[in-house]
Amino acid sequence: MKYISKIMQASVPNSGLCCYIARCSFFLLALLTVACSDSQEALMEDYSKRIERLSQVPAVHSVQVLHPVPPQVSELRKTLPDVRISLLDSFRLSNCRLGQVVAERNSSLGKVMTPANQLLYEVEVTRALRDCLSQPANLSQQLKEDLASALASKERSLHLAIHNFLTTDDIWRQQFRVGSKGLPLHNQDDFTNTYIAISYFAHTLTLLAESPYHVDLDLSSWHTHVETLHRSQFLPAYWRTLAYMPAQLDAISVQLQQARSHIGCSPVARPQSAEYMHNVMMSLYIGQLQPALARWHHYGQQLEPELNQLLALVQKNAWRSHAQALGLGAVQKLQESTRQHTKQWQDLLQACRLTPHGNPINGA
Repeated sequence: MKYISKIMQASVPNSGLCCYIARCSFFLLALLTVACSDSQEALMEDYSKRIERLSQVPAVHSVQVLHPVPPQVSELRKTLPDVRISLLDSFRLSNCRLGQVVAERNSSLGKVMTPANQLLYEVEVTRALRDCLSQPANLSQQLKEDLASALASKERSLHLAIHNFLTTDDIWRQQFRVGSKGLPLHNQDDFTNTYIAISYFAHTLTLLAESPYHVDLDLSSWHTHVETLHRSQFLPAYWRTLAYMPAQLDAISVQLQQARSHIGCSPVARPQSAEYMHNVMMSLYIGQLQPALARWHHYGQQLEPELNQLLALVQKNAWRSHAQALGLGAVQKLQESTRQHTKQWQDLLQACRLTPHGNPINGA
């Protein structure tokens, strides 16, 4: 992709010192007006209004994007097989860790578990069942058969617990919704911590789906990453940005295309408004918007493989469809809208015989 250079050389235009001061004042005013705001909406509104004032081309209103509603928990939840052990058998399992695991599950606290804790329990009870059957113990043949049957059932259904965690737990349902605000333009966001947590779960849950006994499985930081996602507002803001920004860029690109003929540049004339338009480009697009667009595109490139890995573990197409409706995969659309928008600025500069640095093209 060919981007407009971010570097503007300091040079005094041929039109004289007064004109130069006027241009610099306009440039600084544009910076100060939006510098106090970190809102995408505020910047894009200001961006479009400035183009409208200079070119007399009204803003092109983009189509409002409807935010998808996630499927109901009741539509997504899968039923898990339970391990039932009688009081007598629990005494017989006193030398096995299984007895303690089941007892904790049957306690008042254990009966009400989040899908995240339910998945941890499923892993724990599966491992405990295998350990109990592998140790010499005073178990009846019937109890051994019952435990072996329970172990096989738990191993087969572990992928259902993973599905429930990814689609019905509040931490994931919170991540897969559109936020009330988009990503900040300048301030730091929570991409790094969120990405680390998502990568952890993509790796860990994939290993779990292969085998709950995987030697590389590390559950020691499970709760830390759960808490990270619980606090993070990054993904909701990311989805909102993907829903909002391409449409807004496309609308202003249309406005720029129309502005090219309204400004009145010709082989023999370059109105002052053309130089003011260049200042808008430098202060708002190059100075603020383009770095944010590049950063958001980078986020998408990093996130999408991890999110797709998580979605591959989901059993219901409805949840995958919801992720696609939110904007999974839409980072390519953001990149294309950015490319087209940059081209409109390049075409305008060429029509007005200006370089990206604002200097007249030689001979103009």
